[in-house]
This record gives sequence, C-alpha cells and structure tokens, in this order.
Amino acid sequence: MGLAELQGPRPARARLQILVVHASTGGGHKAAALALAKAFSLAGCDVEILDALDYMTPGFATCYRGLFEGLVNNVPAAWGAAYAATKNLDLVPGAKGLSGLANGLSGQGLAKRMQGRDAIVCTHFLPLDVALNEKRSGRITAPVHAVVTDYAAHGAWRRPEADLTFCAPGRAVSDLASGGVTRIVQSGIPIDLDYARPYDQHEAKVATRLRLDKPTVTLLAGGAGLGPLVSVMTETAKALRGAAEIVVVCGKNEQVKKEAEAAAAKVPGPIRVLGFVSPIIGLLRASDVVVTKPGGLTTSECLALGKAIVFYEAMPGQEAENARHVVAHAAAVDGGDPKRAASAVVDLVRNHDRRHALGYRARSISRPTAALMIARAVVSKLTAGR
Repeated sequence: MGLAELQGPRPARARLQILVVHASTGGGHKAAALALAKAFSLAGCDVEILDALDYMTPGFATCYRGLFEGLVNNVPAAWGAAYAATKNLDLVPGAKGLSGLANGLSGQGLAKRMQGRDAIVCTHFLPLDVALNEKRSGRITAPVHAVVTDYAAHGAWRRPEADLTFCAPGRAVSDLASGGVTRIVQSGIPIDLDYARPYDQHEAKVATRLRLDKPTVTLLAGGAGLGPLVSVMTETAKALRGAAEIVVVCGKNEQVKKEAEAAAAKVPGPIRVLGFVSPIIGLLRASDVVVTKPGGLTTSECLALGKAIVFYEAMPGQEAENARHVVAHAAAVDGGDPKRAASAVVDLVRNHDRRHALGYRARSISRPTAALMIARAVVSKLTAGR
C-alpha cells in the first residue's frame, strides 16, 4: 500500500482521535511512537503522543526509569537475568492481574488522558497495561492496540485482550502466540517512513561532508551513548589503519564524547566524533558499514536502508534476541566483543561483494512501511463499523 492509498478521500466526518503512548525507557519506544504518529497524520487522523511515565505517580516514574537505567548502564547481566526470570511471568496464575492492578493504581493520571479517544496505540507494555485495565473497568471503550518494538516478545507484551498486537514476523509471533495472543498482525517494527524512500548514497555522502575516496564506517551506541563505544572505536581504528573513514555517534552522553575525542587522537584516522545526531537518516544513508548495539528500532532502520551491519556486545535480553533474529537471516554479523567486531568491520570494508550481499539480505527482511500497515489496520478497524 502506498501513501496515496492511505491518504485517499474519506467521507466527511469528524477526524479520528488517535492516542499513541510510549515510555521513556530507551529511545526506541518513542521513535516507534513518532513513526506511527506520522503515519496516522497521513491517514487524516488527529494524533497525540504521550510518554506514559510523565503521567504516572512521581515515585513510580522515578523508580521505573531509575531501575531500567541503573541495570542497563551498570549491571547489564542483572538486566539479562531479570529479563529471563520475568519472560514467562505472565503465564503464572494471578501474576498478570497483579501487574495490571499495580500499574493501574499508579497510572490514574495517564488513564484520564486516555478518555475520549477513538483508538489507543501503545509502543510500550506499561501504558498497554493501564489502557487494558481501564477498558476492563468500562471507563474507556476505545480499541487498545499493542506494538512490539523488538524482534522477540517478552511476556509483558502478551495481552490476549488487546484488540490487535503488531510485531515483526518470526520469533515475536511465536512468543505472542505461546501466551494466547491470537489477533496478531505481522507488520514489522514501525520506523520513520523516510527509511522507505529511495536514496543515492553518493549524494548522501556529499550532503554529510564525508569522504568520497574511502568507505564510511559508522559506530552507534544509541541516544544515551551506552556500551563500550570507545573500545569499539579504538579497536576498529587500529584494525582499519586508515582504510575507511570512521564516524562515531556518542548520543547525548557528553562524557563518552570526550573520551572518544581523546582516544581518536591516538589511533589512525580519519575519525569524526559526533554527539547526538537527529535526524540520523542522512548519516546512515551515507554509511557503508554500520556498527551498532542491536536495539529494535536502530536495527530496523539499518535493515530498511540495506546496510551491512555489525553488532557488538548485545545486552542480555531483548538486544541479544534481536541480534540472534537478524544474524539467523544472514542479514548482519554478530561481532561480539570490540576486537571481534573490529575484525568483522575490516572484512566488510575490504570485501565489497560481502557488503553488498549483507545489505541485500538486510533489505529483503526489512519492513520499512510497517508504520503505514499499522495505521491502515487501526483506521480500517475503526471505520468498518461506521
């Protein structure tokens, strides 16, 4: 389905009111929400985006953010253990109800913002719990939809009462089905619609002022600049010996940026160290190899652009699951630790055919118009009964 079809003429009636809710634990949930908001706007809907944690009780929001950031930043193994321990907790009798009750009690402010909507779309399971609790109580009647933002689905996403659950094909589908979810749409993970547009890499390199005589290797660590980014840069620069231009994106982490700048002065170049880059699509289009943590949204964006991807040090939990899914489809290389990741980069820089084959596989499993599919399904469900 193209943009024109989605934007086709509609009978004169009030515009649909769509609420898209995420939670600010990592950047992917918000990025998915923004992509969906664009697609719903193109469909002629009025859209509002909310961060669920802005409307939970202050103590709950502080603890929720702090626990996530503390474990992910400082004790990733503990995060992985928690992920594994709770992955099927929803299948334990009574556990799902207790979770919904706790989130519902803390989320009354969010619940009020959900009233009067035609549909509620959740890109995080926290607002999903709150919305479904409100629907069970009869305080809202709007359909509630879930959008899974990784390539595997943790048990927190398994809510059979959700009207539709959108996810990537493959592992996520079986994860959801094993918990009784039946209304599944294999849409893919929603990313900005610009990633579906054709582009010229040479023009992208010129626009981003990258060298035209060398391949471009872009190193990413997400918006928060997490993980051993500086070690990956150092090992990659040593291994490449100037055979490619390296661009390091440190996100909003100023300390990591300072460390990267200091380290870049001691290893072979050329190297460019950047902070937070938004939008990053221009840089990704210009890249020949992307070295990244396997977050669901970043991975989906690189797949859509047909990039040769090298993953490094996937965090136990959803990142590891994402890496396994993509590598199993021969659409990326799992580099592992910084030295092995650097070795994989050197192989791709030297081997144009290998880069091309990896990029071809990446594009073949991508779903760059997932946001459009989700918007169409939600709008069709709403207008069918009118």
